[in-house]
Amino acid sequence: MYITRSDEATLHPVLQNLLIQYPQNGLVALELAPVVEVEDEEGNFLKFNPDTLQGGVEDLRAMGQQANSLDWKVTKDTYACEEYALEKPMDWRELKKYKKFLDLAKTNQEVLSEVLLTNREVRIATLLTTTANYYSSSYYTSLSGTQCWDDFTNSDPEADVETAREQVSLNAAEPNTISIPINIWRKIRRHPAIRALVKDTDASQLTEDGFPKRLFGMNASYPGARQNTAAPGVTEAITRIWSDNVWVGVVNPRPSKETMSFAYTFQVQGMLSETYEDKKRKSDVVRITVGIEDSKIVCNKAGYIIKNVLA
Repeated sequence: MYITRSDEATLHPVLQNLLIQYPQNGLVALELAPVVEVEDEEGNFLKFNPDTLQGGVEDLRAMGQQANSLDWKVTKDTYACEEYALEKPMDWRELKKYKKFLDLAKTNQEVLSEVLLTNREVRIATLLTTTANYYSSSYYTSLSGTQCWDDFTNSDPEADVETAREQVSLNAAEPNTISIPINIWRKIRRHPAIRALVKDTDASQLTEDGFPKRLFGMNASYPGARQNTAAPGVTEAITRIWSDNVWVGVVNPRPSKETMSFAYTFQVQGMLSETYEDKKRKSDVVRITVGIEDSKIVCNKAGYIIKNVLA
């Protein structure tokens, strides 16, 4: 009936393997703020400096003369990782009672993982959808009325996206990712402008429940995670974590502290599944750690948020 016989928390190999394979349906947090592995829980990272785009500097060197020097500064910021974990004790009687019907440790792990991953999704969604986190009001807009993309006659999604792309491209780098929540995509895929973009590649993605891998020349991400915003014991209130916000920006395929991206998740440790024995409670305990990490915006000019896309 026991899953462990030690009061020291240890990695559980079977549960850890299941945890790594745990499906993250609709969770895109680490797609948009990819992991940068770090050794220390606190440290520095580089922020993009527009001085590298400086033009007009005299670079002509006459023969026998010393080349002009270029003075530029590195801008630094700090991260501070925190541990995010939950655990669930399982009474030994409970383990014995349910062992014929279900693997209680595995079930508890799935529940804990779902909550932890949802919480991470909320943290990063909040980071990316808060307009104060962007360089200026030139990097976000809020649609209204006939501008909203579910107005199939008057709205112009392509123009809105191209405005975002140009703003990011001019001041940071060419954006390579667009994030369109699932609930938005299921509406706007009927928009004439969207149908025109997709029909030349694979029109079945409009009629079936498919999602094009690329839209507007960028990699497409489709957030679909949900959360219950009601307090425990109150009637549930299920909402989409990413609401009706579309994000356009730079996601570096080779994340590191020295490379530019809109946001990174600095991580000392990834997901762990541990077990230990709690004799006082006559229980075995499953503890899940989603990570020791800190998500930070690295370049606030490398992203653009379009809010209130649906009326």
